[in-house]
Amino acid sequence: MTEIIQFGILGISAGVMLALSAVGVVVVYRGSRVLNLAHGSIGAVGTFTYWQVSVGWGAPYVVGLLSGIAMSAAVGLLVYGAVIRPMGNASVVSRVVGTLAVVVVLQAGMQLLYGSNLRTVPSELPRGTWTIGDIRIGQDRLILIAIALILFAALAVFYRRSAFGRETNAVAENVVVAAILGIRVGRVAAINWALGSALSGLSGILLAPIIGVQIAVLTQSLVAALAAALLGRLTSFSLTLLGGVVIGIAQAEVTRYVSTPGWAAAIPLIVLVVVMSFRSDGVQLRSALRERKANVGSGRIRWKPVGAVAVVVLVLIWAVASVKYVNAMSVLFAVAVILLSCVVVTGYAGQISVAQFTLAGIGAVIAGRLVCGSLGLNMIWAMVIAAVIMFPVGILIGLPALRSRGVNLAIMTMSVALTVQEVLFLNNSWTKGSVDAMFTPPPPSIFGWKFDAFENPRGYATVALVVLFACALFVAALRRSRFGRQLLALRSNERAASAVGINVASRKLLAFGAGSSLAAIGGVVLVFQQFVLTYDSGFDVFSSINGLVYTTLGGIGYIFGPIIGALAAPGSVVGTIFSSAGDKATLWVAFIGGIMTIHMLIVAPDGAFKLNADLVKRLTRRFRQDPDPDLAGVFPPAREVSPLTGHRLDVEGLVVKFGGVTAVDGVNLTVESGRITGLLGPNGAGKSTVIDAVTGYVSPQSGTVSLDGRKLNSESVHRRVKSGLGRTFQSLELFDEMTVEDNIRTAAEVYRSAVKGLLGRGGDDPVYERAAAVVEAFELTDDLHRHPTELPYGRRRLVAIARAIAGAQTILCLDEPAAGLGSVEARELGTMLKKIAMEWGVGVLLVEHNVELMMEVCDTITAIEFGKHLATGTPQEIRQHPDVVRAYLGEATESETDDARLTESSSL
Repeated sequence: MTEIIQFGILGISAGVMLALSAVGVVVVYRGSRVLNLAHGSIGAVGTFTYWQVSVGWGAPYVVGLLSGIAMSAAVGLLVYGAVIRPMGNASVVSRVVGTLAVVVVLQAGMQLLYGSNLRTVPSELPRGTWTIGDIRIGQDRLILIAIALILFAALAVFYRRSAFGRETNAVAENVVVAAILGIRVGRVAAINWALGSALSGLSGILLAPIIGVQIAVLTQSLVAALAAALLGRLTSFSLTLLGGVVIGIAQAEVTRYVSTPGWAAAIPLIVLVVVMSFRSDGVQLRSALRERKANVGSGRIRWKPVGAVAVVVLVLIWAVASVKYVNAMSVLFAVAVILLSCVVVTGYAGQISVAQFTLAGIGAVIAGRLVCGSLGLNMIWAMVIAAVIMFPVGILIGLPALRSRGVNLAIMTMSVALTVQEVLFLNNSWTKGSVDAMFTPPPPSIFGWKFDAFENPRGYATVALVVLFACALFVAALRRSRFGRQLLALRSNERAASAVGINVASRKLLAFGAGSSLAAIGGVVLVFQQFVLTYDSGFDVFSSINGLVYTTLGGIGYIFGPIIGALAAPGSVVGTIFSSAGDKATLWVAFIGGIMTIHMLIVAPDGAFKLNADLVKRLTRRFRQDPDPDLAGVFPPAREVSPLTGHRLDVEGLVVKFGGVTAVDGVNLTVESGRITGLLGPNGAGKSTVIDAVTGYVSPQSGTVSLDGRKLNSESVHRRVKSGLGRTFQSLELFDEMTVEDNIRTAAEVYRSAVKGLLGRGGDDPVYERAAAVVEAFELTDDLHRHPTELPYGRRRLVAIARAIAGAQTILCLDEPAAGLGSVEARELGTMLKKIAMEWGVGVLLVEHNVELMMEVCDTITAIEFGKHLATGTPQEIRQHPDVVRAYLGEATESETDDARLTESSSL
């Protein structure tokens, strides 16, 4: 028991220092809404500055301490001003990659200056011990705890009592409102970046005598700090302190009592998994819809240029390049395959994974055991089996994506990468180490042709090229497929993706699974280039960070992006070209590549491939004329739609509460095929909440929602859609990064077989018949190749409605479809709604503030006020109902006529 307490106290001292760094993360996030994944590296810069001044130059401790803190603050301020602020309205992915690029730059820069060896620092604190019974406590540890607690208290008071603290709290609450109130948001963010970075430097300096000064150790400590910050919800200092202490104690106890190495590094991951099991940020924020995401390629293969490039590469391999460069090309091809997994997971699905090289390493370990173990499989078969095994492993890694997103998911996957690195790759009991003869693979072969990387490097490079080509074709086909469109839809807008029947959770997991299999294939090709299989380098967390950075540099939404990015990978072509510069060539390549990535994120966030492709198009445009968009064959010829009959939506006793507020109180509704039912009420009456509850976006406290007699209360959003219940949104929420064609096809294809026509364009598939009729009815044929953002607002409204009914919906809920339309457009919309109901037999639930439109098109209207039922009847009955008139106009006077009431109501 004494030993447990003693190690617990050691853990507390390390935990409060960890929490001090984590509070720096919180400070930066509160001031700028950016989670700084370069926080640990910025602190490492300050720690090395302290070492240089105090140890290297022999300056007094206080001078070194202040120099280190000031350097971290200056670097943090520079990162904000040169990287974060210029990004403007960039996506979360871009901001995360931006901070990861800073990690690459700072880490490479520090290694160029100081190397990677561990440096010891003498402690300036008293080294004596205090004894309480059998427990011995180091004085320096207690002093560290006291320093941290004093700083925590000072920060809490500062942010609670000072004017700047109140401004920071306002920015953290709502940056737009804060700016409207006159708060200088940029100034607040800059100061908080400097202060938070200074805290990171201080934490590293105080811990330096305990853990030493080493770039990898200081940077990896970020994972634990981020875990503590997430425990504090990135807002609370006290909860962050508690999280740091819990992690510190757990790591200290595991280090003492668990003999298997690496499990102390797994503590942050375990803590995060537990926390995310009870906490979810699974609803996409509306601010994410305004972010500028990287463009995605079409997935179409231009065979002539691709074939020409392939021929040139083969000539280089077999006739021109030396063995040195042939080996570099093998590395290029293998890394490019791994980076293709980033295209699928991050480029297509929008999920941030900082573990793709780790997954590649796991696949390499599996293949190594299959080849070098008792089974003695051929490398190709081992690669295929590893890819199959890694598919469910990738799904397992992707499970956190169901409870977290954005930066939280990046932290989770980074924790996975660090844990696997420490527990698997650096554990000789699993990998057998690099000296075990069992891990010297036999020469790989295909039909008797040996392509050993040492005996036949040109053959190995050729096989690696073929593997890359096959994987690239797969990713291109994936982009063109139904599944690819669904990935882009959920990347663009998860709420809208659910509204067209996409199972968002399953698509995320499948994306992780596909990405994991691709990474495993690349990992196998990469590791089997070695004479003895080793896994302790090349698959660590920093490789995963570099991989995401390199992919973004090349173009994370394009097939050629990974190939361009892989040029800068260690051992690849660029590094080999500059190898004459010495051992530091790789570091210089990483340093320059990180700076280039930052520059590209600011000026050309779509990546180098898109930038150069656009340049080529501009240069060649004068010599050729772009063909008209190919709209033929998108949908079959429009045919007459058979009207639906006999479908009915029943809403009985619906009650929805948000905390202590009752938004909907006992509403009853019936919507039948071929009829339009209106839901009328003033602002705040609960109309949109009724639609949200009916379609599954809000869980009612009581009441039932039934479609054709089948209760839907327990059904998810996408299952309700597949049952025939569709909807639109007030804010449209189209897939703005997809064409109008793909918006409509995505909705229609939800009802298509998962296998049938997976890669086709539609043809005469019956699934597309209704979609074709919708396109013709809404006159969208000429707009199919355009993006929604290129259309006038009224046309975008039509696209939203067309998408909602392009599948097999029997009941359609329209949430203010005429909002923002002029009188002429509103009348045209009314005509279209009548056509949908009367000719196609769709039942329509219409929520609309344009009372004129409601009175003209609705068969029945239900009026509500403050969530309560007022009246139900025909439009004529509703327009004369006294409670409805009062709800819109207040109490009527005797002199008011019914016509006057209608006129005033219609104007609202």
